Amino acid sequence: MGISHFGQQKGSFTSLLPLYKEAIRCGFWLYSKETGKWYTPEEFYQEFKKEEYTNHRITLILENVVIRDPIGGIEAGYKQLHRLKEKNRVVEEGLEAKLEAFSKKAIFYYHKKIS
Repeated sequence: MGISHFGQQKGSFTSLLPLYKEAIRCGFWLYSKETGKWYTPEEFYQEFKKEEYTNHRITLILENVVIRDPIGGIEAGYKQLHRLKEKNRVVEEGLEAKLEAFSKKAIFYYHKKIS
């Protein structure tokens, strides 16, 4: 289904101002679920005021940008990093075990050939 006529019309940055002002009031930042990018309120204002948007794009921004405490983002980032390190540790251990088994097999094979 296509975008409605209203959605195709030019939107106004002023539609995003309540989100910006609420972030300032709360002392929090804005997080785009769509891009994974964090914005200080000032960065959000500077980034989004320079573009011209359709009403559809304004709606998408309002649906995907949320006000969050950046400390929560930092904590989530460290949790994600820990999970990634753990996953890599498991993969690394599996690879080391396979490499060790293969090395022993090769050594045994050539040792047997020489003897």
